[in-house]
Amino acid sequence: AQYQKVLTENPKAIQVQMLVATMYELKGEKEKANGYYQKILDINKNFAPAANNLAWNYAESGGNLDIALGLAQRARETNPNEPSYADTLGWIYYKKGADGTAIGLLKESTELFKNSNPTVLYHLGRAYQKTGQKSLAEDAFQKALASNQSFAAAKEVRKALQELAN
Repeated sequence: AQYQKVLTENPKAIQVQMLVATMYELKGEKEKANGYYQKILDINKNFAPAANNLAWNYAESGGNLDIALGLAQRARETNPNEPSYADTLGWIYYKKGADGTAIGLLKESTELFKNSNPTVLYHLGRAYQKTGQKSLAEDAFQKALASNQSFAAAKEVRKALQELAN
């Protein structure tokens, strides 16, 4: 309610818009979060955190991958050294079937995160698995589990490791 009051008084308060969007994300209300991300981009089309988060949500919820790609590219251009932007862009390329580009971006993200982000390692493993690079996929999956046994995609990682073992 307090943030809404601030936004009523100053609808162009981007940081407050991001806080509200993040709160909706945490509550699982992606559509409401996306609305705030879009409002932010209407104010500043190059605000990378909003572009990246909106791209991610589109990619993960069955949204238009071409729109997601454009948003992710914009975020990446704004801050090319941000590992989460490389991950989002790489994951979208993976979903679009551009496997070589996906692997390059996901490897870069993994290196920037110093092999400590299990979600990015999972994404890299999936890209390797998709291209038939089984040993690299297994290595990425093992590193993902080693860094965090209970992250969101841990179950999928264990399943993928079983698939690779067969």
